[in-house]
Amino acid sequence: MNRLKTIIVAIIKIYIALLIIVSFIPKDNLYFYLENIMIDKKIIIDKEITSDSFIDYSISNPIVYYEGVEVARLDKLSIRLFLLYNSISIDSLKLDSMLKSFGLFDIKTLKISYSILNPLNIQIDASSKKGEFIGGLNLVDMRLRVEYLPKSSKGADKSIKKIFKLKDGEYLYEYRLR
Repeated sequence: MNRLKTIIVAIIKIYIALLIIVSFIPKDNLYFYLENIMIDKKIIIDKEITSDSFIDYSISNPIVYYEGVEVARLDKLSIRLFLLYNSISIDSLKLDSMLKSFGLFDIKTLKISYSILNPLNIQIDASSKKGEFIGGLNLVDMRLRVEYLPKSSKGADKSIKKIFKLKDGEYLYEYRLR
């Protein structure tokens, strides 16, 4: 019993030490490094305001450009690193009107999370004026699967039906990344 207690205390101390290390990592430098990588892929994030707290890193009011064309505006992007549970939350993703003509639409909230309790899946949850989206990315077979839950009882509108297919009474989007 004493040995088990020692092991649990050691695991807790290692977790706290890693949490402290993550909290003191210069997150701004890491963000600007990743921003330079995105520039090589012709993605530019402009006019953002960054803020760093203990475990939370936030980017407020960024404008996203692809090949020089504005594609999206965000109110806030938050990254939370707890090591055992990590998440990225986006508030108010507003797409450019050109993208909306392709059937895409604005998102009120988007949350992408990863937990060590479910290490083979990344959970994706979103909400919009049109409804809720629940899904995930399976890391084993690299398959993205998203289910759409419409807000109205009428079902999905045309823009949703362009992307999501009706299968067994559910609107599903599935895509294999490799």
